Amino acid sequence: MTSLNTYKGMPVPSWFNPRSAEAFHHMDMEPSDVIFSSGVKFGTTWMSKILHLLLHDNHNKGLSTYPDALPLDQDDNHKGFTKGRSEEENKTTFQTLLKQEHPRIFTTHLRGKDQLPKQLLGNCDEEGKGKLIVVLRNLKDVMASLHFFNGEAKDGWLGNEYGPGSFNRFIDEKCPNAFGSCFDWIRETDDIVQMLRNKRFVKMVAKKQKLDSKESRVLVLYYEQLKSDLPSELERINDFLDLPPLTASKKEAVLEKVSFSSMRSEAGKGQEVFYRKGEVGDWKNYLSEEEWKNFFDKTFEKKLSDVEIAQPLRKYQ
Repeated sequence: MTSLNTYKGMPVPSWFNPRSAEAFHHMDMEPSDVIFSSGVKFGTTWMSKILHLLLHDNHNKGLSTYPDALPLDQDDNHKGFTKGRSEEENKTTFQTLLKQEHPRIFTTHLRGKDQLPKQLLGNCDEEGKGKLIVVLRNLKDVMASLHFFNGEAKDGWLGNEYGPGSFNRFIDEKCPNAFGSCFDWIRETDDIVQMLRNKRFVKMVAKKQKLDSKESRVLVLYYEQLKSDLPSELERINDFLDLPPLTASKKEAVLEKVSFSSMRSEAGKGQEVFYRKGEVGDWKNYLSEEEWKNFFDKTFEKKLSDVEIAQPLRKYQ
């Protein structure tokens, strides 16, 4: 999943549209907007469906809520991401995405204050708008998922005549994978999370607003916890979104529709690659304990030892 294209110094896939990404960064936000940001292979498709079902009792098939995967408007000849999408979905542009049903949902792998919407954070003169949901996942499982994405990597785990291998590519300081280093993604996302949580920042952007109400603008979720107790996590997400109490019937319906077997069976042609296993701990089936310890664990400590949102990941690796 390496990429030759870049956006603001970050590798991006061929379908990435920088014009739409910039429009997303500068868009006018509504207080009810939901920005869902996750790293590549962090469970993005799964959580996107959960959000659509909770907020609108439906699910937009394809990837139509990814701003950077869409043409900017009808005059933009950038095709964006079309794999597995219907003809109607392929007519979607960033401008039509802005007109979606409220609360609007925007799904993205973009991160940090230079890529996410400026109005999410606000500034000294203007309060921030909308809510941010972040999903993190054990990076060892992320690496395993990337290794097999679109078929097993030709250069293997540790490299051969075809390249450096998935392992070395993943931990490289200049990771060439689409959307760059997952370690950098978590660090930059933590900066945003802490800004939204930080009392001094809150006072700076909303002098008269109570801290408690502001803290509710960001929710950090972990893939492993979602997998182990999804019913409870659905309640947390529902409460965060300020939705009416989740009824037993709606919860049961959501759980059924977001099960791995259900989502895989409903996947459109070309989208099967997004549903490989969805398991926790699959990384243990590849490489030795010593190899993981000597290389990955050392990189984790170097990159994320002081990053708050990364610490819960330790119990899964």
